Amino acid sequence: MSFRVYRRHNRKNCGSKNPYDPRCGCPLSVQFGWKNGDAVFEGKKLTSPQTKWSLGTRSWSAAQSKVNDLKKRLKDFSEGKVVPTGMTVEAALKEWYEFRDQNGLDNTKAKLMGDKLVDWCENNDILLLTALTTEKIIKWRLTLPFRSGDSSSLSVHWSVISGFFAWASVAIGSAL
Repeated sequence: MSFRVYRRHNRKNCGSKNPYDPRCGCPLSVQFGWKNGDAVFEGKKLTSPQTKWSLGTRSWSAAQSKVNDLKKRLKDFSEGKVVPTGMTVEAALKEWYEFRDQNGLDNTKAKLMGDKLVDWCENNDILLLTALTTEKIIKWRLTLPFRSGDSSSLSVHWSVISGFFAWASVAIGSAL
């Protein structure tokens, strides 16, 4: 497997066109080839022969250490030494419904929003709860069939599903 670290330039703030520019402060990403067939690694599906992931840093030295760690984890994963850990979105929602039942809360809206979240996660190749980021949740929210801005339905339903994320961060945060 070959790994290539490069900069993803922000055209508004950066004039560089060199993906390896050391003086640029744009975020670093890694591109690698995965040829072992379809798999799920740390909540993300590996299907493409060219996978691109953000490294979450702007420092070349930090990026190199993250790539070395990623190489080791992917090697272990391809050899079957690592089993993906974490809770699926669907399993977490089921636990949340049980929690709400125990506290005498109605699950009608919760299940409606939970089903929409599970469907969206399946369509976007997200398996584990740990793979959901704030950015992804906002993208999901934009797909909801409610008017934005002045919709009280959106506010009510969003409030219910926000309860799920608050519950998940406290109740099963250590299991994630």
